[in-house]
Amino acid sequence: MSKLTMVMRCGIPKDKAENMQYTLIDENYKFLRVSGADLFKALKAGKYEVTNMGINKGKLVSTNGAIDKYTLVDANTGAIVGKPTAVVLNRVEANGKLLGYTMFTADGTLAEVNVPTAVKMHLAAGVANSKLRRTANGEIIQSINGHYPLRVLEVKKASNGKIDLDLVFLGSAIGNGKRVVRYAGIIVTAESAAEFSKLVNKLTSLNENLIAKVKETGAPATVEDTLGIKRTGTAGVYVVIPFDNVMKLAAKDSATIRNGTKTFMVACTDYDADGDESNITLSNTFKVLDKQEGTKKATESLKRYVETAHAKLKEVGLK
Repeated sequence: MSKLTMVMRCGIPKDKAENMQYTLIDENYKFLRVSGADLFKALKAGKYEVTNMGINKGKLVSTNGAIDKYTLVDANTGAIVGKPTAVVLNRVEANGKLLGYTMFTADGTLAEVNVPTAVKMHLAAGVANSKLRRTANGEIIQSINGHYPLRVLEVKKASNGKIDLDLVFLGSAIGNGKRVVRYAGIIVTAESAAEFSKLVNKLTSLNENLIAKVKETGAPATVEDTLGIKRTGTAGVYVVIPFDNVMKLAAKDSATIRNGTKTFMVACTDYDADGDESNITLSNTFKVLDKQEGTKKATESLKRYVETAHAKLKEVGLK
């Protein structure tokens, strides 16, 4: 039975542990997303071996550090409550000597860190399931209760898995004589925490470059808040990147693109007209449900974007 470690929670603050959703990672760095009720049943039946969750007096509890120390995403707002924390997944040893740890970081990605770096993380941002220990060879972090499992697989050797893309909206920006900037907002989740970590690094770079290009059209600095990358309660990210890059990602054999709400908006913002917007709301079959016209320039640009998006989303099999 593969060991699992709970790395984050999603729910309503101060709610019962059984009413929350949990994200766990196994020894092969695969994500498991499960409700508190199902996790309770699995633990009770001996189906899962979880390094930091258990049952005490008929209740679901954390067995390695207070449960409130683990990152919580508010199910109503999608915002992280308080400060996110890292979680140790395993320890790395060679010839009986401690070399470091594999962490699920406060940023929501995997990292293999040496002992001094782990100690700094513990002292700075906090690690949910660690405590500081002074040894003859210096400070280390160790499990609050019991021991961290030994690493069985390097992160770089972990297999990849499915990638899920949930289309939220399509947007574009014009102004300042610049070429139209087309982008898409998507929620990205993955089966493999290792692959997801690589994806996040690439997506972050694409998002930063996209925001810079939108600013060149005359968008205000506040566009960073609107288009910036955000974590989700399923250990995924909401990110806005160029439309063409979304299509490249969706074209991968391992990727599936869908729209869970079955409707989405396509918009064009004209920053030469103080951010006046033309938009259209479509079904997944591209049936027009609603529309609003802004400037003539934005409306014409929007029409061309919808035609392009229709063809390309059909090609990648939007569900």
